Amino acid sequence: MRKCFICLAALVWMCSPLPCEAAAVAKRLSFQGKASAQITRKVSVPFAMLVQEVPVSVGTVVKKDEPLLRYDLQPQDARSYQTLLSAKDGALLGTRQQLAAYGQDSQTARNNWQRDRALASQGFASQAEVKRSASALETLAARKTQLQAQLRANEKEYDLLLDELNSYFGSRLKRGDSLPDRFFLPSPMDGTVIRLAGSARPGGFVRPNEAAVTIACLDPIQAELQVHESEISKIHDGDTVSVEVPSLGGRRFAGKIVSMSWAADDMAVAMPSFYIITIDIKNPDNAIRPGYKVTAHIDLQ
Repeated sequence: MRKCFICLAALVWMCSPLPCEAAAVAKRLSFQGKASAQITRKVSVPFAMLVQEVPVSVGTVVKKDEPLLRYDLQPQDARSYQTLLSAKDGALLGTRQQLAAYGQDSQTARNNWQRDRALASQGFASQAEVKRSASALETLAARKTQLQAQLRANEKEYDLLLDELNSYFGSRLKRGDSLPDRFFLPSPMDGTVIRLAGSARPGGFVRPNEAAVTIACLDPIQAELQVHESEISKIHDGDTVSVEVPSLGGRRFAGKIVSMSWAADDMAVAMPSFYIITIDIKNPDNAIRPGYKVTAHIDLQ
């Protein structure tokens, strides 16, 4: 009996962790927060849209420039934008015509200056006449340079307008084009549709600057967590995080700390200090929705 007791005690001693091994056992810190979209874009236009078709729904994953809805312009808006495009075309044409005319005048002025120089060298013209013809040539050259700069500015402004209209119309308008026959509201980025306006349906009327569709980037999705001052020094930017989502039956997701605040929100001496850390959570199937509660676990060695 005594022999068995000694053997059992030896076995317990062999299975017990050594002091250095006990120190290596990880300590787990857990924090709670709510998931939120990393990037959100509300898609609107500065004019009214008469909705004809909505090919997306809430939860649809879309690519940049993919149509979110098809719509028609009101007649007065169509006239206004067509008039604006025609005005831009007319301004460019007028500037180019002026440049062409100045080019011809500059050539004539250059010929006169060269003629006066030749005559002056032979004593048939005065230096004053040479200076006048040189001054006329310089004036025309300066005006031509100004017109060229104005033309470049007008072209840039026109191209910016076309980029803006293409982002509204889902088109590829170029200089000299008329309004497209069909209008699509394109997605401004890759993401997921998280909200549709109530009027964003066939036959609906979306008001100017109303967010017809809201797009969010959900992979990765983010969460902000409050960390007590006694624990903030134990974690670091870039640490890996295990994220548990109760609404998904405790499903686990991989995450990483991507930013940490350096100052506490409340600086009152009587109150404990808390710091905000932000984590990115891998969400490839968009299972985590903005607003879900999450529990982040961080293992410390």
